[in-house]
Amino acid sequence: MKKIIPLLFILCFLSASYSQMFQKISNQPLVTEQGFGSGCAWGDYNNDGKLDMIVTSYNDFGATTYPLLYKNMGNGNFQLAGDNTIMTNSLYQTLACAWGDYNYDGRMDLYIATGLNQPDLLYKNMGGGNFTRITNCVPLVNGHSGGVNWTDYNKDGYLDILSVQHGTNLLYKGLPNGDFQQVTTGPIVTDNGLHRRAVWGDYNNDKYPDLFVANGDFQNDNLYLNNKNGTFTKIITGPVVTSGGYGSGCAWGDYNNDGWLDLFVANSGKNFLYKNNQNGTFTKITSGAIANDEDNSFGCNWGDYDNDGDLDMFVANNYGQKNALYRNDGNDNFTRMNSEAVSTDNSSSVGSAWGDYNNDGKLDLFVVNQGSGPQGENDYLFKNTGASNWYLMLKFWGGGIGTRVKIRIGSYVAIREVSGGNGCSSQDMPWIHFGLGFLADNPVSAADSVIVDWHDGTTEILTNVTLNQELDFFGVVPVQQISSEVPTVYSLEQNYPNPFNPVTNINYSIVTGGEVRVTLFDISGKEVDVLVDGVQSPGKYAISYDASRLPSGVYFYRIQTEGFTDTKKMILVK
Repeated sequence: MKKIIPLLFILCFLSASYSQMFQKISNQPLVTEQGFGSGCAWGDYNNDGKLDMIVTSYNDFGATTYPLLYKNMGNGNFQLAGDNTIMTNSLYQTLACAWGDYNYDGRMDLYIATGLNQPDLLYKNMGGGNFTRITNCVPLVNGHSGGVNWTDYNKDGYLDILSVQHGTNLLYKGLPNGDFQQVTTGPIVTDNGLHRRAVWGDYNNDKYPDLFVANGDFQNDNLYLNNKNGTFTKIITGPVVTSGGYGSGCAWGDYNNDGWLDLFVANSGKNFLYKNNQNGTFTKITSGAIANDEDNSFGCNWGDYDNDGDLDMFVANNYGQKNALYRNDGNDNFTRMNSEAVSTDNSSSVGSAWGDYNNDGKLDLFVVNQGSGPQGENDYLFKNTGASNWYLMLKFWGGGIGTRVKIRIGSYVAIREVSGGNGCSSQDMPWIHFGLGFLADNPVSAADSVIVDWHDGTTEILTNVTLNQELDFFGVVPVQQISSEVPTVYSLEQNYPNPFNPVTNINYSIVTGGEVRVTLFDISGKEVDVLVDGVQSPGKYAISYDASRLPSGVYFYRIQTEGFTDTKKMILVK
């Protein structure tokens, strides 16, 4: 069901420099629109292979502001998406945002959390850059949100939504028909407190996402263990839930490459770093700048910015303080990189997110600033200018939220997870990035294995994976059975419309149940996508296919069953 196509990049195999690796970009609409930024999220909403950006806005002055959607034009350029439903809501307190393909149509939908006792916002991606606000499939109640997170916590194949609330949280379980059901029992939705942010992560390696909630007002934080049956157990012992603090951001990440997720919590005051003991408990790290600097911290994001194979940490600080970049030196040690461009501005930063917006294999950084005056403050975009380096990028088209990837190269093992929301009101790119610069001195051509544990419980194992490339992972293309009546003959109908841009429909009929495979080829005969690959019962089926990521041209789609094979031509015109 998931197809992988490698796209090879030719890079210079050079070690990354540890200093002056970022360039502040100042000539883009992305960073010249003054506002009251609160959250941000990288996501490829138009499936063109380039990361776009959504920015939410919050202010205390009563002025009307809107979420801002920026389209990545390529060549490092962004522009406002224009007359778009997302940017026409008269809400001036949108606090957090996260992309997730809740209906599995291959397009990233958007959830925006709001304040002022207003309902959250759910936008369905209709393709072609168009969105529709959805109000009838999720019981969006009024509240005051601090964050939003997608996951598939019950492993049923459908994304669920957590809206973090100042009070009791809201949890919505995804249903097969595209609707959501509000969960009203269990500690996640009955615990009351000043919940500020949350993040999902499988900290005990049982393939089910657990939940950490950062609380404000010096309350203890919350950790909920997934019982693998749709319920959770609240953990009440250990430093993770007894340290207090004034939490504003949180992020899971395996910073020591032992195969177990560690945890960082951004606080007003000292931040918290917890090392996973691999037995369900954590050790609180108390030495070094990363655990002893006292700032008013909000955003926090793990990312291997120097491509050396281990995760570094960026912390967004507010109230006119300088942001902090901590380089991972190994052995639980981190160095604060004060000379980097990301750390030199006095700002009022809130959200932040890592993402490779120019597709060069290096992580760039976007930082949202709120500002303290009536005009707000410009946001920041930092381009990673470090030397080209060894890496592996896994791009998940549409789906992928909650997916975990493990890479093994000799004795080196690392894990990464696709986050459905992290840090402070933000979301890193929905792709997986492995920095592999440590191989520069002892080069190898391929990873021994790449293991992809999909959010729905299925697993793909790739071996002998070539390095310094992108791997494209396509989730399941939406296929609907439109009739269960057993047809008299097999058929593959001509797609409509044809020519098309970018969405078309393909219908076919199956007489006898069994394995069905529908594939797409370019004019050279190269397979470019898998639309169906699995067992289907007799009946008539319809595929809604979005070809946004493909260039214009002539394509062929083919159906293969035990009793039938057919091929038809389609034309994509952009």
